[in-house]
Amino acid sequence: MRSLVWLAVLLAGFGLMLFSWWHYQRIANPNPWTEAFMYVGTGQPDADTADLPCEAVRVRSLPIWDVWRDIVRGVRATDPAMARGIESSLGGEAVRLPRFRDAFKDADLASGRMPRPATDEILAGFDAPHKDVLEAWGRRLTVVGVLDRSVALFAKGYVVPGDAAGKDLFEASGGEVSDGYILRLTGREAVQPQMRKRLVAAFPAAKFRVKAGTVRVAPGPYYLYLAGMALLLLGGSALFIRLYGWLVGVVPFAWLRAPLEAARAWPRLLAGLHGLIFGALIVAAALVYLVPPVQDFLLTAVQQAVESGTGPLGVAGKAYRGGSIPWAAAVTLAVNFFIGSVAYITLPSIVIPGIGILGTVFRGLMIGVLLAPSMLALSTAMLPHSLTVLVEMEAYVLAAFFAVLIPIYIFRKAEGPTWWRRYGRALLLNLEANAVIFIMLAVVALYEATEVILMMR
Repeated sequence: MRSLVWLAVLLAGFGLMLFSWWHYQRIANPNPWTEAFMYVGTGQPDADTADLPCEAVRVRSLPIWDVWRDIVRGVRATDPAMARGIESSLGGEAVRLPRFRDAFKDADLASGRMPRPATDEILAGFDAPHKDVLEAWGRRLTVVGVLDRSVALFAKGYVVPGDAAGKDLFEASGGEVSDGYILRLTGREAVQPQMRKRLVAAFPAAKFRVKAGTVRVAPGPYYLYLAGMALLLLGGSALFIRLYGWLVGVVPFAWLRAPLEAARAWPRLLAGLHGLIFGALIVAAALVYLVPPVQDFLLTAVQQAVESGTGPLGVAGKAYRGGSIPWAAAVTLAVNFFIGSVAYITLPSIVIPGIGILGTVFRGLMIGVLLAPSMLALSTAMLPHSLTVLVEMEAYVLAAFFAVLIPIYIFRKAEGPTWWRRYGRALLLNLEANAVIFIMLAVVALYEATEVILMMR
């Protein structure tokens, strides 16, 4: 009966997330700008784009806060491409559209009117910080209209008509001005293997960075969605704890049954770790909404790492772009188990007993920051991906639980006559527990690979 109650809590949480997204967040009437994206860099494309819906524009970066400028300066010393991407995500951009009069109609405005020709009048994106006047680069540009939220590509920035008086601002000037190429393709069209190959050839990562639209979720719907996530994680955690107890009487192998028996023997410790780690995730997601640049900074850094093609995230990114579900699942499992669990939680706890709990709490905080559904694209993705987060984090919670048992066993005389024997018993238990964790991560890796690749298609 209790399991049914917790299942109802999980389903109620998912229902609340879906309700918030469906009624308050989704764009019911998308237009060609909703899924459009832009390559920003220097120079012409490296391959022909004549038969693509591609429009050349000029892009000028907006100033960023001093504290972020110092951080970007530090990143630039080691990775200039990543620094450019971070600077763009933090400060936003003003884009000069030569064919502005053909691109936008009155129906694309949430409020205001269209700019008049030969004036310093511009349009602001739906989430742009200044909706009346933009004072930058020694100029004062008047915002006369705000674009609808469906025009996602320019949600955080500004659009300057090609016939505006401020076109001189988009002449080359100290690296602040870049070439831009807008492609009005749907997400499904953009990730098709043949199309992706063409885009990579035309806009190599060494010269161009890609910028997609981001629409910020309003506070009310955001925290409603987050409350649903909290309920989903709560119900899921309780179900897993009950599952471990049930499996003790079902699993035929003693080496698999031993860690499950330990989990059943320490219910309060296990429940407390769930509350600590999943609680850290939810609290981080709640707080980061108040400081959007933090999430923008980390998301851009992760995106750059994924697109680099090197390192664990780069290899995983290549596997997912390849479209093979088995291969993407295998790479995901390797990263999550060998790096995320063994190297990040278990091995440090063998050297310094129990220290892996700190890394697990930190991981919960980082996932809360990175996956906080503060933008429409993230809240859409988190509907199916919330189950991935639940099971993946559950595996890390379990790894942290057995890491904490190491110091407990060392000081608990009931576990053996000497501290060395108790330490050895705790190590054996961690080894057996990693078999359970491997199975959990294998299942969720297959689900994650299927979920992500199907969404990409």
